Amino acid sequence: MCSHLRHLCVLYTAVIAALVHCVPDAFADDSGAWQLVYPWLRKRSELGMAYDSRRGVAVMFGGFDIRGDTYLGDTWEYDGQRWTRKSTEGPSSRKGHKMAYDSRRGVVVLFGGWDGARRLGDTWEWDGVAWTLRAAEGPSPRWWPALAYDEHRSVVVLHGGIDGDAQDDTWEWDGNSWILRELDSRPLLQHHSLTYDSIRRVMVLFGLTVGINFHEQTWEFDGNTWVMRDENDLDARSRSAMSFDAARGVTVLHGDSLSNQEETEVWDGQSWTIVSRSGPWTVDSQGMVYDSRRGVTVLFGGYFDPGARDTTWEWDGQTWTQRTASPLGRAEAKMAYDAARGQTVLFGGYRHPKTGDEEHTFAWDGRQWSLIATIGPGELLSHDMIYNSREQSILLVSGVDTWSWNGATWTWVTDVGPSQRGNHAMTYDKSRGIVVLFGGIAKNDNGNFRPNGETWEWNGSEWTRESTRGPSNRFDHAMTYDTARDVTVLFGGSAEGRGDDGETWEWDGRRWTLVATTGPAPRYGHAMVYDEGRNVTVLHGGRSAGIELADMWEWDGVEWRERQVEGIPPRYGHAMTFDADRNRIVLYGGWGELGEHLGDTWEFDPCVGLSKLKARCRAKGGGGGGGGDITIIKVTVRTTLPEGSTVPVDNTDLTNNTTDRQRIPVNSRGKARHKWPDQHGEHVVTLADCPRLTQTVTCEP
Repeated sequence: MCSHLRHLCVLYTAVIAALVHCVPDAFADDSGAWQLVYPWLRKRSELGMAYDSRRGVAVMFGGFDIRGDTYLGDTWEYDGQRWTRKSTEGPSSRKGHKMAYDSRRGVVVLFGGWDGARRLGDTWEWDGVAWTLRAAEGPSPRWWPALAYDEHRSVVVLHGGIDGDAQDDTWEWDGNSWILRELDSRPLLQHHSLTYDSIRRVMVLFGLTVGINFHEQTWEFDGNTWVMRDENDLDARSRSAMSFDAARGVTVLHGDSLSNQEETEVWDGQSWTIVSRSGPWTVDSQGMVYDSRRGVTVLFGGYFDPGARDTTWEWDGQTWTQRTASPLGRAEAKMAYDAARGQTVLFGGYRHPKTGDEEHTFAWDGRQWSLIATIGPGELLSHDMIYNSREQSILLVSGVDTWSWNGATWTWVTDVGPSQRGNHAMTYDKSRGIVVLFGGIAKNDNGNFRPNGETWEWNGSEWTRESTRGPSNRFDHAMTYDTARDVTVLFGGSAEGRGDDGETWEWDGRRWTLVATTGPAPRYGHAMVYDEGRNVTVLHGGRSAGIELADMWEWDGVEWRERQVEGIPPRYGHAMTFDADRNRIVLYGGWGELGEHLGDTWEFDPCVGLSKLKARCRAKGGGGGGGGDITIIKVTVRTTLPEGSTVPVDNTDLTNNTTDRQRIPVNSRGKARHKWPDQHGEHVVTLADCPRLTQTVTCEP
C-alpha cells in the first residue's frame, strides 16, 4: 500500500502547478542556531579503509558519492558498535586512494587517489587525532594503487595503480621515504587489491590483467619476488576488496564490478574457495578490513548501480551480518518525543535500495542514536506518529492500521477507523486527551486513492470521524498542537486542484478556522513542531514549486515570522520533534537537493547568540524613591548578534498578570538595552527566544 501511495503522491505533485506567494523581506539576524549533533555517514565507494589494531578501530577516509558527483574528505572510525566522525580536515577530498596501518609506528598511511581533476601522489598519516602530510614525492601520482603493511619487515608496500596507464612498479614506505624496488617479476594489473598474510608472511595481490581479454590473477610477494599463484579467465572479478582473516588463516575477498558476483571467496595459499553466496548485496569498490580484536571482517559502502552503499557488514567466517546502531539516511521517517522515557523515537522511512533497518525503531537521547527494537509495524514510509501523554505511549497510523509503542514493544491496536491512507498528519490535543488526524491520500468508496479532507479523532479506544469541512483535500501537510492556546495548527501540503498550499488553519475540537493565507511560501513535505519553551509553532523546510527549502518560520497565533538563523541544507520529507526536557527541536534526515537520503541529525538551540540578561529596578527623579520618583525597570542583554538585530524581551507584571513584549535593537557593542517606566511590584523579565535566561525583580512603591 505504501509504495502505491507514494506513486500517487509523485503523480499529484508532478501534474499540479505550484503557485508561490511573495514572502516578506528577511528580518535581521535572530538568536538561535541549528547545530549538527550527529553527522551523516554518506553513501560512498572507492574509499580508503584500514584497521588500527592498537586502538581497536576501523579507520575510513573519503570516497565518492555518485549523487551530485561528490568527492568526500571526512575521516570516520568504527569501534564495532557505531561509526564516529573524527575529522573533516587533512587530505583533500578524493576517491581511489588506499590506506594501510603501520603497527610499528601506530599510524594509518594514506596514498594517492583522484580528486575529480587530477591524480594525487601525496602521502599522509593519521595518528588517531589528526592527519599529517608526510611526503609529496615518491610514486607518481595515481589512483587505485594496491597498498598493505608488511608486519614482518615493517614497511608499507605499494604496487601499481593508474597514473594514465596501469603501472607495474613496487614501492615501500619505511615511515620516512618511499623506496622503489627493482624487481624481476612485475605484475601488471588494474583495480587490484593487496593484503598481508601474517601467517605465511607474504603479500597477496588480486586483480585483473590489462588488455582486451580480462583474466583474474593472484600473486604473492615475499619481500623479494612476485610469484603468480593463480589465474582464471572465467567470471573475472574487478574492484574487489580483500583482507586477511588471521583467526582462520585465510584471505577474504568480496565484491565485483563486472559480473555482479555476490560470492565471498577465501584464499588459503593454494586456491580460492567460495564460502558464501549471501550477505552484502552486489557491490564493488567498498572498504574492507579485518578487526583482529573481535575476529571479524568489516565491510562498508561500495558502488551499487545507480549509487553507493552506506551499510556496514561483518563476516565471522561463516555468516555475514548487517550491523546497525543508528538510522541510515532516509526520507519520510517519523519521530515523536517520548516524554515518559526522555528520548526521541524514530521509525520507518524510505530508502533505495532497501536495507531492512527501515523496519527498526531507533531512539535519540541527545548524544547518540540507539537501536531499541527490530520488530514492529513493518516497512512504512507514508505513516505518521505522535506521543500520547495521557497513555504515555506513541500512536502510529499507517494504511488502516493503528499501532502503539510503550517504550519496549510495538502493539497492533486496530484496523477500524480512517479509511486506508498515507501522507496524512497527526497531532495530540493535550487539553482533551485526543489524537487528531487530518487528510492524506485516502481510499474512497470507489476504491480509488485521492487527497482527503476528513478530520478523525482517537479517544484511546476508538476512532471517530469528526468533520469533513475545513481545509481542502490535501496530503503531505503538517500539524502540531499549540498548548498555550489549546488549538491544533495545520499548514500547507499538496491541495487537490491547487498544488502547493500556503494556508494556515486551526482546529479547536469542534471546527476548523482559516487563520492566515500569508506567511511561508506554499509547500509540501515540510516539518512542524510546537516549541513549548517559547510558545510558538515552528516550521522548517519542505518543497515549493519543485525547489527544496531550508527556511524557518514561527507562528504565534497571530502572524508568521521568518526566523533568520544559521541554517541547514535544504530538504523535505524530514522528521522533526520537540524535546521538552532539553528545550531543543530535533530534526533528522529527509530528501536532499540531489535526491539523497539524508541521515544527519540537527538540534535547534534558540539561545545561541544570547549570553547574559541583567534586569533591575531603579528610582529616577526626585530623591531616593520618595515623592515624585518614577521607578523604572532597566534591562541589558549581552549578545553576539550583529548590530541591527532585535531581541524580544518580555516584562510580565505578576500583580496584573500582563506581559509587555519589546523587540530591542542590538547596538554596535552587541548589547540590547531598554527601560520600562512607572513599574511597581514584582516582575519577571524573560528573553522570549531563550526562556532559561530570566530574572525576577521587585520594584518598591
